[in-house]
Amino acid sequence: MKHLKLYAKVLLDKENVCLVYESRRARNSRLSISSGQGLRLIIPRFLPEKNRLIIDILRQKLPWIKKQIERQKIAEKNSYFLNQKLTPQFRKMARDKIVRRVNELAKQYGFYFNKIYLKTQKTRWGSASTKKNLSFNLRIAQLPEEVMDYVILHELMHLKYPNHSRTFWQALKKICPSLESYKKYLKNIRI
Repeated sequence: MKHLKLYAKVLLDKENVCLVYESRRARNSRLSISSGQGLRLIIPRFLPEKNRLIIDILRQKLPWIKKQIERQKIAEKNSYFLNQKLTPQFRKMARDKIVRRVNELAKQYGFYFNKIYLKTQKTRWGSASTKKNLSFNLRIAQLPEEVMDYVILHELMHLKYPNHSRTFWQALKKICPSLESYKKYLKNIRI
């Protein structure tokens, strides 16, 4: 990014470094963490006393930083199996497994849908359309079965409740009482 210029590298501990960038466009400081870019702090170029500001921000956000780093470690540990190549054999197995399970759960709980689409999405486990079509990430076949069932039930429930309203969550919890633990599990996995 042309508008960013590396300003400093700050060592947080033995393993973690924060890269600090100046930005011509930024109006406020912004701290982010990702597996690809690590910990980054972007500060506006025009700010006075930048060194003190950087130290203050990192001190203030240290609990958040530690929590995010820990979450990232868990995500990497949980997602090791998602990195395997999607071979034609895997795709066929996943397609059969997901379609079978969607049909079983739809029948069991009285949901009706039109079509099922299976994709290799980068950001979503599944979705439901207003036309009552369901889309699922092929990688849900790699999840533990109860977590895969949660993803399927979540999208089936969207056929009745198209948003994440309180009614949606209450109805989903009735058929999937452990949904909070499944949500947490999925949150800690990178697709």
